[in-house]
Amino acid sequence: MLDRQQRLAAFSRDRALAARVLFKARHGQPSPPFHVVILDAWRSRDPIVLIEAARGSAKSTLAEEFLLLEALFGNMHYGLIFGETYSKACQRLEAMRHQALTNRSLHALFGHDFLTHHNESALYFKGGIKLEAIGWEQEVRAYKHLDHRPDRALLDDVENRERVRDTAAVERTWSKLFTELIPAMEDAVDEQGAALARIRIIGTPLARDCLVTRLRDSPDVTHLSFAVCDGPIDHPETKALWPERRPMSWIRARRDTFQRAGLLRQFLQEYMLEAAPRATRLFQREQIQYVATAHSFPPRVAIIDPARTVGAQSAATGWVVVSRETSAIMVHESGAELLRPDAVIALAFRLQRDHHLARLAIERNSLDEWLLQPLRAEMLRRGETLPLQGLLAPRDKLSFIGGLQPFFAAGDVRLVGSAAHARLEEQILAFPEGARLDALNALAYAPLLLGGDPVYPDFSEAHVLREPRTPAGAQWLLALGASAHDTAAALLALDPPRLLVLADWLLALPPTEGVAQIVPAARLCARQRPLQAYVPAEQMDQALTHPVQGALRRAGLTAQRGDYAAGARGCLASALRTTYGGQRALAVASTCFHTIAAFSLGYAWPAGSLGPRAVPVDNAQRRLIEAIECAWSACTRMPRPGQLPEGAHAGENAQGVPYLTALPRRG
Repeated sequence: MLDRQQRLAAFSRDRALAARVLFKARHGQPSPPFHVVILDAWRSRDPIVLIEAARGSAKSTLAEEFLLLEALFGNMHYGLIFGETYSKACQRLEAMRHQALTNRSLHALFGHDFLTHHNESALYFKGGIKLEAIGWEQEVRAYKHLDHRPDRALLDDVENRERVRDTAAVERTWSKLFTELIPAMEDAVDEQGAALARIRIIGTPLARDCLVTRLRDSPDVTHLSFAVCDGPIDHPETKALWPERRPMSWIRARRDTFQRAGLLRQFLQEYMLEAAPRATRLFQREQIQYVATAHSFPPRVAIIDPARTVGAQSAATGWVVVSRETSAIMVHESGAELLRPDAVIALAFRLQRDHHLARLAIERNSLDEWLLQPLRAEMLRRGETLPLQGLLAPRDKLSFIGGLQPFFAAGDVRLVGSAAHARLEEQILAFPEGARLDALNALAYAPLLLGGDPVYPDFSEAHVLREPRTPAGAQWLLALGASAHDTAAALLALDPPRLLVLADWLLALPPTEGVAQIVPAARLCARQRPLQAYVPAEQMDQALTHPVQGALRRAGLTAQRGDYAAGARGCLASALRTTYGGQRALAVASTCFHTIAAFSLGYAWPAGSLGPRAVPVDNAQRRLIEAIECAWSACTRMPRPGQLPEGAHAGENAQGVPYLTALPRRG
């Protein structure tokens, strides 16, 4: 058992041991190693020490205990305790007074009478030692106790939001430290003339330019920093600073709570010690509009911002499903998750199945082989076509996302079903300091993708029929269009001036395979009525490149020659504007999702390319509508089979279609 003198010597040498033993009642959990580092730094001869530590790491408690021990061991003459305000400085001193009056371990070691007297703002110890509480707003010049200038100073979170609001405010704090406090302590020297002054500062960065960040960069300051954990919060190998008090599960839960409240920036300041800009949040909570439900029309666009890697330090894959109603952007679904490539592909097909997309846009920088190629392979495997569109990532993501601000300010971003958009809301409210902005970045593409000019801007919900009725005398047509990689088709009931689209197909299969699947399905829909197949003239002329004719022949149909796509483009406009028998002359069954999506968004002019030489965006939806245009144009421009005037001088083309001719007849 050590005697009193031995214990005094041991505690004087090791202040961390002294704090742990003498203030045991204040330490509910075992002291972590970083407490020893802090107390050793404060005991050092370094003139200025800055300690940054996460909220709840007991940095202020350690400061109280250290200064109290400094006074009890007689290592100082006059100490100043600065708080943000005088009241807060007095609160710090009150905690020290309570220990001095009630701590039995201190009384046993230093006696009961080491505190001679005290008041609200000062403690007086044997040997003429004084600790005084001062507000940072008070004058610092000319402080003196007996014959001693201040030789110890603690600055405990002296900054507030007002003191970091601009550079001028920070400059005043910086100037006060170097032109008032430090000069006030310069005369504190020992008998050999060595400086006794020690300034200890604790705080967290409230802005990118503040007292703490300036002291970080100063070569005259010893700086120690202790964030709440030693790495990215979601990384499985990240360790908590004080696991007994703040385990990683607590840290992640607290981070999520702050983020849901739109206060992620404050969490990063207080717990991760990350300095934040003074800029206010770009999006305010009251700017987010909610609607309970939305119409199934107009068609929707999905936007996916994929992450190339999966891990705690990786970005998440963000996505949104949006549509446009007048000037409003309707957000039907959103999310952000850590997804592997196969899960991203599954997500794409799930969005297509759930929302019948007009477009599926994917940010593709450096991702062509990583994601788009597997997507195309999966389309071939499933025989399904996704309306893919690649997007180039913006150079400045924050500015790109900031382009949404006018839409939020006008109340034109509306979330359908608020409970389904928790991640997106967190990212909206955390911007621009949010750690993850993936869903919000996907949403930023919405104005670009929902804008532009469809070839048929008159197409609307009025053209969509839930229970279409086929005209009795209608001619049944199968309009086909294809490329080397996909096949598009629509089953049409034609009774001029009426045209009804009854079924459609978009298959990620070459025409040799796609036609073989489409024709039986079309015959089933037509209930074995006579069926004629029409193919655009370009594809009839290029039989080797577009083997549609041979595929139709093998399926038992003869390809009829439609018009050229360029000449037929826009020919459906009149039918879209015309009403016949109480119904639009051109109508689409509500089950024809591909056709509805193509008319609304997919069959459109490229942005900024309107003019005499403009052509629509090349995609499968364009081939679908062009097939319908070419069939309609050919059938309405010339008489249908059996309708030539009786006794007319007629011939037949290679497909057996009669036409008027001036050629002489044989025999």
